[in-house]
Amino acid sequence: MAGAGIRLFVSGETLTATLVNQYLMDQVVARFATVTDRNNAFGGDGQPTLSVGDEGRICYIDATNELQYWDGSTWLSFTDNAIVGIIEAKGDIIAGTAANTVDILAAGTNGYVLSANSTTGTGLEWVVQSVADGTITNAKVNASAAIALSKLATGAAATIVLHNSAGVPTATAVSGDVTITNAGVVEIAAGKIVNADINASAAIDLGKLADVAIDTKTADYVLVLTDKNKIIEMDITTTANTVTVPLNATAAFPVGSQITIWQYGTGKTRIIPVSGTVTINKTPGDYLRARYSSATLIKRATNEWQLLGDLSES
Repeated sequence: MAGAGIRLFVSGETLTATLVNQYLMDQVVARFATVTDRNNAFGGDGQPTLSVGDEGRICYIDATNELQYWDGSTWLSFTDNAIVGIIEAKGDIIAGTAANTVDILAAGTNGYVLSANSTTGTGLEWVVQSVADGTITNAKVNASAAIALSKLATGAAATIVLHNSAGVPTATAVSGDVTITNAGVVEIAAGKIVNADINASAAIDLGKLADVAIDTKTADYVLVLTDKNKIIEMDITTTANTVTVPLNATAAFPVGSQITIWQYGTGKTRIIPVSGTVTINKTPGDYLRARYSSATLIKRATNEWQLLGDLSES
């Protein structure tokens, strides 16, 4: 039965049963030692009964220090002890399961994280902690993180691990002046290492330098750029033969280039300039003196060479 509200009684007024039931009994907080005592106080002879329409009646239970109210069908607690009372263990989480209904979710395994899952009773679950691919970007890593190399993933032997546009690690070939295949083969493109790239104190062992190549010719020959630092062997029997030095415009040997020429056959070898502006400085002449004689051409200027060796005038 719902209360009639608040009323001030005046001196000399007759206090009737109706006034007591409406203004006193329904508006005081009844106190009981236990829940059993509270339940026994309703429904007996001369006792009020509780049903739909009696919502709002309040009582206090000494045993649990709990304030409760009648919702029309049952007694509910609305003090702090109502929440504390359903906690069963350390780490329990209170979660709503429906309107005005709660349940507990027990603590998860160490290292697990709480995740939403509409298929569970509480709408929550504990899952293994993980980070989705591509969610950690460079900007999210603190500049002072100093992550140990040992904690970074390693790729297969001789493989460079990069990432694709989605941030997924992948073995990727690298091209350019230095090429790296996705199998890990590394190669420097030809002509990319110049003198300035080699440290003055490198002291590279001579044994690590390529040997001088010997290129055998059996007829008159005109020098080409790839003859730099070679030995041109003229292996011609009886017949006189020539080695011709080309114009710089034809073969732009760097100044200081050296080419050694020797006469291996019995045919007389002569070193001559091509027609034009090429000059060869020599003494006493431009012939190799005899079989097995040799001489070295050294480029002095754009179209000027020096010939040094076992020479003769004819």
